[in-house]
Parts: sequence; structure tokens; C-alpha cells
Amino acid sequence: MAIAKPGDDRWIVIAGMPFVDSALTFQGRFYCTVGKNLMVLDHETPQLLIAAARRSNPPPPDFFCSLHLVDNGGELMLVNRMIRLIKGENNSSSSMHYKTEYEVYSVNLDNGELIPVNDGFRGRAVFMGLRRAVSLLPAEVFPSVLPDTLYLGFGCEESNRMNLMDGYSVKDGRGEPCRHRRSRSSFVDCLSHCIRGTGKHLA
Repeated sequence: MAIAKPGDDRWIVIAGMPFVDSALTFQGRFYCTVGKNLMVLDHETPQLLIAAARRSNPPPPDFFCSLHLVDNGGELMLVNRMIRLIKGENNSSSSMHYKTEYEVYSVNLDNGELIPVNDGFRGRAVFMGLRRAVSLLPAEVFPSVLPDTLYLGFGCEESNRMNLMDGYSVKDGRGEPCRHRRSRSSFVDCLSHCIRGTGKHLA
């Protein structure tokens, strides 16, 4: 990654830049998730600094986790996506299945804390791919989109290879059944398609 400020005559390369899972600009600053950390870019140094830390217990070691940032109507939030392979009796592959869990946090930038959120996305819906997430108010324009629901991009394994679900209700933990195999695409299908991968199909 390289940065430049207005008036600079060249780009400055960030040395030792790690792999970034999710990134966005919020209130004029660049935030990203690297491994299990939420980082912010310090323009003066320049380097990545820890912006917020989770106070709760870490997930079990056999969970695969990824962190995803979203600007939820002016509030910076973070989704912790956790996937675990459950083996059947005698490690039989025929009875294996995946367990998926999602934790939602509000980011307190003043105190550097991640605050657990159990009541959803403040009435909004979030569409999340592997590298990008967007938030919208469903009730105003899109009645087919449920509030306080995390909808998964087609690149997420939960949507196409694992539990075959479109979304996840943050309030009660229910999964929305996968419907994108219908012959006619819905609005949810279109956004789930566009947000897949890096989300480059969205403006």
C-alpha cells in the first residue's frame, strides 16, 4: 500500500504492509483489519496502529475467523465471522457439517474498544462479502430486505457450499434459507452477487 497527501510530489510506500482482510475510509481516516486486529493508518509516521481491541474471550482455536468492517449509517461496526468444521462419529466425512457464528461490534474509537452488539444493525441490513460490506435501510426502499440481518455475498462459503443460507438474523441467530438458485433473481440476489470478492462491482 502507498499513500500521498495533497501537495505531495510522490507516493510513500508503507513498509512491511501485512495482508489486509477488510478496509474502508471512515471520517477521513483509513481503517483495516489485519488478522485479529482493527488497525488505523497514521499519516504522520506512516504506519498502521491498533485502533481498537476486543475485550471478550477469543474464539476456540479450531474456529476460522475473519473480521469485516462496515460503515453502518455513520457508525463504524465490525463483524466477526467464525466458521468451524464439525466432524461426525468416527470422523465420518458423510456426517461432517459446518457451524457458523457471527459477532457484531460497535467500534468506540475514543476508547479503543469493540463493544458487543446484540440488537442488530440499528434497523439496517448489511451485505457482506469477503473483502467489503455495505449497509442500507431496508424499510425505506427495499421491503424484501429484512432489517438487522447480515446478508452474505456469493463468495462466502456459507452462501454456496456450507449451510446454504443467504443471511443471518443478528437478533435471534436464525439463518435465512438460500434462495439464489431460483430462475428469477431478487434484489437480495443482485446485491449478494455484486458484493462478492472485493465488491468491485459496486460503485
